[in-house]
Amino acid sequence: MKTKKNSKQHRRILDFFKKFRTHHRLLVSFVAASFLLNVIFLILASQFQTSHFNRRLQSFQRGSVAEYDFVSNQDFTYIDADKTAELREKKAETILPVYIIDEGKVLDQISLFERFSSFFLSEGKKQTVDELYTQLSLRFPNWFNREEVEILSAAGDLSGFIPLVEEKLRQLLETGIFPYISNNNQDEEAILELWHWEDIDKVHEPYTGEEIVTLDGFSRRIGNIFSPYDVYEVSEAVGIMLLEKFIVQTAYYSPSLTNALRDEARENIEPIMVSIAKGDKIIRAGDIITQDNMRTIEALLNERPGVNIQEIFAIVIYTAAIFFLAYIMFAPLLAKSRRTFQHSCILLIASTVFTFNIFIVRVLALIPADLPLSTGVATALISMLIAILVSQRTAIISSLLFSLLFFTLPDIEIFSFMFSFFAGVTATYVIRNAEKRIDLVSGTLRLMVVMVFCMTVIGLFQQKDVSWYFSAGGAAVLYAFISGALNLSLLPALEHLLNAPTVFRLRELSDTNTPVFKRMITVAPGTYSHSMSVANLAESACREIDANHLLARVGAYYHDIGKMDQPDYFIENQQDKNKHDDLTPNLSVAVIKSHVKIGKEKAKELKLPPEVVEIVADHHGSDVIGYFYQQAVKSSREKVAPEEFSYNGIPPRSKESAVVMLADTIEAQSRTVKKPTVQKFEKMVWDTIMLKVGRKQLSNSVLSFQDMEKIKNSFVQILAGQFHNRIEYPDQKENG
Repeated sequence: MKTKKNSKQHRRILDFFKKFRTHHRLLVSFVAASFLLNVIFLILASQFQTSHFNRRLQSFQRGSVAEYDFVSNQDFTYIDADKTAELREKKAETILPVYIIDEGKVLDQISLFERFSSFFLSEGKKQTVDELYTQLSLRFPNWFNREEVEILSAAGDLSGFIPLVEEKLRQLLETGIFPYISNNNQDEEAILELWHWEDIDKVHEPYTGEEIVTLDGFSRRIGNIFSPYDVYEVSEAVGIMLLEKFIVQTAYYSPSLTNALRDEARENIEPIMVSIAKGDKIIRAGDIITQDNMRTIEALLNERPGVNIQEIFAIVIYTAAIFFLAYIMFAPLLAKSRRTFQHSCILLIASTVFTFNIFIVRVLALIPADLPLSTGVATALISMLIAILVSQRTAIISSLLFSLLFFTLPDIEIFSFMFSFFAGVTATYVIRNAEKRIDLVSGTLRLMVVMVFCMTVIGLFQQKDVSWYFSAGGAAVLYAFISGALNLSLLPALEHLLNAPTVFRLRELSDTNTPVFKRMITVAPGTYSHSMSVANLAESACREIDANHLLARVGAYYHDIGKMDQPDYFIENQQDKNKHDDLTPNLSVAVIKSHVKIGKEKAKELKLPPEVVEIVADHHGSDVIGYFYQQAVKSSREKVAPEEFSYNGIPPRSKESAVVMLADTIEAQSRTVKKPTVQKFEKMVWDTIMLKVGRKQLSNSVLSFQDMEKIKNSFVQILAGQFHNRIEYPDQKENG
């Protein structure tokens, strides 16, 4: 029998892993990342020994007088970071700003000039000034004024000169027209470097201030550009005018290239190394401590022992074993959850935060040496959050697994494990029945008492003196207070971030004094009354079968919110006339079915937890709408398919959803029972449950027949209480 049970458990774990591999591939990466971070934090915490470093470093201050000689106890070499950085910056400053030529703009301007020259040489010289002005205005709007057109027209034959202007324009554009550049250097010094193409070669050419041609200084720099050529003054004036018209900026500063070259220059500078021999006196007593002294002291005190490779391997293997143990213990629990991925992520993040907490406390030496290291690690806080967001059983297992991670640290005492484990388990226990946020405060007070007791036991084991108990008790009280305060602060944010159906969030959602319920009681009072009754039935039944009774109540409250848009089409809101009398069965069914879809959409708009949305969506499953189906069968000569008169949902996928479905159906049917008696209610309830079973509406809900019996008894008890004035009990008949 035991072997069969183990085999079943093994299959469940394998099924979970298969589902995990198929549907949560992203979680594989998450697990790997979490494992890697856990290992890194634990390795750093075990390898870094900083408390001694901090204490010694604090005894030296720049500008103060050294109280004792400081002698190196080992040979070591360190990088003088300040001098290295200074040298690298000086080297970076020698790199000139890099400008590049916009080849596309060069080609555009040359093409534009060719268009001008082609028109002017072929047609322009044949036209009068007015005609030429008109044509140029059409082809080059706002480029040439009338005086400039007159100069062009009076210049005579420019057929041999225009190509020269084009050549000069090309040269100027390709060698760079720069924006305004401040030049504080002497003209013979290069102030920038231009990268441009010459044929197929890329040229890096330094430019001095004298060689740079800028847009604002263009006219001054090209006044004699045509002097070497035998041209008339009129032609020269035309050429300069055309260059000014067609010249544009083509050289642009490239910060990315400049920074890359400067970074490369910095990297090429070798670090400045300072070597200290064992026995060298770094500081003499009575000397004023300088900045150089401080750099040497910090380098010496920052020197770490050699990395222990064996210890690192041990940490990796030990952490892997903890992760495997976590998989074995959590897989059956998470496989039953509808939030497998989310809960897995919560546990992985919690483990990473836990080891990071260990690393910070260890490296910064935040906890006195005579107290357990775990008094600075948030085991209680993490356990509280996991208990509320995931489950209490998961939180207890997490407390054990997280506490085992303390044994990865060298020279760790078992008391750190003890305090951490008891803190986690106690924190989970004291909030187990919390249904209001004030309960978390009382739970924090109980946690304080247990932590003080735990610290007292640790002190007895270590045979501490009386004064230690006061400081340790204060640390335990502070630990519990901070855990409780952070839990109260973080929980609301995490509830809304994860949209989790925690007991506190469900309590808030069960408040009927909200706009949605105020509107429901106004526009659909019958639906409101029905929802309240369904909630009472569902909550009572879920308590009996150990399901989430708060989730069932909230789901029942919201399950019919889709009826508010068309309340008159539902019988509980009708008074005189039934609107379905004027509709065909098909139209009536369409209206009835629509309230499920509308309700689901409204539930999502209200940002209800997915579990509540699921109840809204599944509370009718895929069941047949019997009344209208029978009407269709009677009125139609053809065969009617039941699927056309069935809801489009999925049979309930949870116990809570199934109970709400049963409560919804039974509450409605209870109003039709004439001369109600307990026996009638028992028969009606059980027949309804069996009908749902026969129609496979409970196949996904994992309700057992024992659960169904408890549900029936609970429903009958509630209905008997509601109809107590009219029910005739068997014993009353006998006594009458």
